[in-house]
Amino acid sequence: MVVEESEEMVSVHMDSILDVIEGDFIGHKNEKRINKYIKGDGNCENSKHGKTNKTYKDIVRHSLIGDPVLLKDLQKKIDVLNKVTGINTNDYEQKIQKSRRVRCFAEQGDELDIEKVYNGDLDSCWTSSYRKEFDASHKFVTLFIENGENWNVDVHKSFWRSAIAVYLTRELQRAGKSVRIVVGNCGRGSMERNHKLLTSSMTVKEYNQQMNLERVAAMTHLGFFRCVGFALMNVAPYKLSAGYGSHVGIGSKTWPIQLQKQVDKGHTKLIHVKPVNDENGAIRALKFAYEQLGIK
Repeated sequence: MVVEESEEMVSVHMDSILDVIEGDFIGHKNEKRINKYIKGDGNCENSKHGKTNKTYKDIVRHSLIGDPVLLKDLQKKIDVLNKVTGINTNDYEQKIQKSRRVRCFAEQGDELDIEKVYNGDLDSCWTSSYRKEFDASHKFVTLFIENGENWNVDVHKSFWRSAIAVYLTRELQRAGKSVRIVVGNCGRGSMERNHKLLTSSMTVKEYNQQMNLERVAAMTHLGFFRCVGFALMNVAPYKLSAGYGSHVGIGSKTWPIQLQKQVDKGHTKLIHVKPVNDENGAIRALKFAYEQLGIK
């Protein structure tokens, strides 16, 4: 656990869900709130926390062992991204290199896939190929999934962010990158009698870890933020306001302090996945991520 403070913000970061579960918060001014979200039996709402989470304990448990039910819904969205972006992500035999050739499925192209014709997939039965180039100067890439959002947003819409996380991680790993996934948010007015911004973040996957899709599904949606994310905010060394303030979009001046230091030292390439809640937004966010990667 790392807590840092600058003139503009307070940043709380944890490298694992275990940091908050096993953390010693006895005597902390926000101890009751932290325990409420991590150890409490408070009831969850389907639209706010997800259909598989009945209590806060369920959210914490799923972040440890994964949520296979949520993953099924996530997979449908990944399939949509695969089709829309036209990248054949099933080709796992591609060699690691700076650039690689990918296939694009469309209504017209160079080769006809007769099986798709028989299956009635006429809008994607033709294939053509082109070369996609990756930024070769950075071995380590951090995907920052912005998971903060207003309370009125349905949790199920936020699964698009999880789909992007899985999709990009697969692509980058095949391109020879070591990928870390971090979820986090930034808030304003979150602390009483303190006007600084408050960021909270947690590592979902480290560079050298294999991607556990069920845990990614469990830790990158809004239900996780509305439980573990709130607990992280309460780790700040100040008393928090009753409503936790308002969400502030992540940008050049609102990155968590710890993460910004790593970027400044050249330790990682930072890719921001914006908080999207529908298919069109996910496609735009994916294109924005490609732009940050320098993919042509």
